[in-house]
Amino acid sequence: MKGKLSFIIFFVGFICAQAQSKEYPFQNSSLAVEERVQDLLSRMSLEEKVRQMDMYRGENFKNGEAFDKKRTASHIGKLGVGAIHDIYPRSAKMINDLQNHVIENNRWGIPALIMGEMLHGYVDDGATAFPMSIGLGATWDTALMEKVGRTIGTEARIRGVHYGLGPVLGIGREPRWGRVAETFSEDTYLAGEIGLAMIKGIQGDTLASKTSIIAEPKHFAVHSYPQAGSNSSPIIVGERTARQDFLPVFEKAYKQGGALGVMCAYTELDGIPCAVNKWLLSDVLRKEWGFKGIVISDLGAVKYVQTTHYVANSAKDAIKQAVKAGLDMQFYDFSNEFWQKTIIELIKEDELSMEAIDRAAGGVLRLKFMLGLFENPYTDTQLFDQLYHSREHQNIALAAARKSITLLKNDQNLLPLKTDLNTIAVLGPNADASRLGGYAVRNKKAITVLEGIKEKAADSIDVIYEEGVPLIIKGQIVSPENLLTPDEKQNGLKGEYFNNTKLEGTPVLTRVDDTLEFDWPWSPGEGVKDDHFSIRWTGFLKPEKSFEGWLGSSSDDGVRLWVDDKLIIDNWTKGATNIVTYPMSFEAGRKYKIRIEMWEGGWGARAHLRWNIKKTETLLL
Repeated sequence: MKGKLSFIIFFVGFICAQAQSKEYPFQNSSLAVEERVQDLLSRMSLEEKVRQMDMYRGENFKNGEAFDKKRTASHIGKLGVGAIHDIYPRSAKMINDLQNHVIENNRWGIPALIMGEMLHGYVDDGATAFPMSIGLGATWDTALMEKVGRTIGTEARIRGVHYGLGPVLGIGREPRWGRVAETFSEDTYLAGEIGLAMIKGIQGDTLASKTSIIAEPKHFAVHSYPQAGSNSSPIIVGERTARQDFLPVFEKAYKQGGALGVMCAYTELDGIPCAVNKWLLSDVLRKEWGFKGIVISDLGAVKYVQTTHYVANSAKDAIKQAVKAGLDMQFYDFSNEFWQKTIIELIKEDELSMEAIDRAAGGVLRLKFMLGLFENPYTDTQLFDQLYHSREHQNIALAAARKSITLLKNDQNLLPLKTDLNTIAVLGPNADASRLGGYAVRNKKAITVLEGIKEKAADSIDVIYEEGVPLIIKGQIVSPENLLTPDEKQNGLKGEYFNNTKLEGTPVLTRVDDTLEFDWPWSPGEGVKDDHFSIRWTGFLKPEKSFEGWLGSSSDDGVRLWVDDKLIIDNWTKGATNIVTYPMSFEAGRKYKIRIEMWEGGWGARAHLRWNIKKTETLLL
């Protein structure tokens, strides 16, 4: 019996060794991409396919800036990973160690797709910063824009990123929307030409290049024209207007530019949310335009199908509608476990077809093959810093900045600055501020308008500055030394965190928070859920000097504030605000009893406690 058992073990081991050494068709780089995709799909389990349809947060794979093997293993096990976003590698070793772990720990050796933001520059420390998109559109220079795209793609790829979330191809025709600066223009033709040039630069001559990535135009579609300007409000334009003014920009990007990513919009188009809009995601995008890439939700768009648009009766129903319509990957809509488990359940219940799963998983695999990740999955350690923010890239950014400037009038020939001027007045709240725009490169400081004029003006010219009309006055952070816990033994406020929106039950976390200046994309602390939590802070406010001013709070979602047991701010049901203030006369050394309560209903939270100890103007809302 022992001899037979030994023979069986030997035979099984021999077969496994043969399977591992065998070259499957999908591993043959000389075969067509489609042939490789179909071969790999035919070998994968349902669970492995659904894993490719999911995006993971970068924080789950590292400790600080180093690869964390233990955390990685606990999050993805042996099924591999579809995509990882928000990781922004700071070293070639970190991203290569991560990629090696992913490849070695799934049975088909499928690499991870690394994603990042790059609207007007690769969004990480030290990258090359370009003007905001509306400024890039104002250059009217497609040749320059292709260089801008090439710079962005290069700086992302050499840092280990393969897929960029951008550019925005909305048409900026609703000024109340607040995101017009992310668009290239209000003109369909100009936006289309500028966007096409940038996409060609980002994707390069071949995606397998060490300096090319996949471009993901967004937000598909007509997102930039919402009713009343609210970011997720309905859009009612009709098919003719959509096809005439808004869709041509995307069509050009996909049919001429070969873009391989799509981010679907939050909004609903003529009553149908874009995340579950079969006409958009399948009929137009795939059947009419021949799109072969992947469609990803905007952050939370699938969840909004149920919670904002009310066209799904559950999260499960929202997921079913989205995948059936043509969505391939979630963007932090739900936990990775819930997303994958739900899709598998829908397949087993015959609510989703395997055809939809193969379309979605196959799309992700197709991109990985086209990027050459099965043959060259690792970042070139020599290039990691060599081309990053190079002098050539800086010169391209300078050219783009110069061409983005639009001079409306120069009747007195004041520009360029004359040497016989006595005084130059620089006016406006942005003149002495370093503002690089939304999605700006991290930790970059620009030369302000005031600094630039002082630098260029002759020594004999007196340069004066006045803020003029201020932007929204947000006051100053209330410092820890001005806050005391209820027992007056520590600086700060006592925070009690609840895993519900009604401050009910026992807190899951109690701690002292030095200040209230929080902006949480996810959970605010250990044991607290990412969404649908509430917090109560208590203690005392003790000013060091007397002044006439205000106390205010900024929130997302609801907040209320008591001083000496008097409710002075009640924004409990109205929702997110930049700031709400209450006028007060502060006495030096007096202790004011403080109680602040807030709740969060989904997708990020903000909790700020401010006063205007430096500026005493009362903000009128």
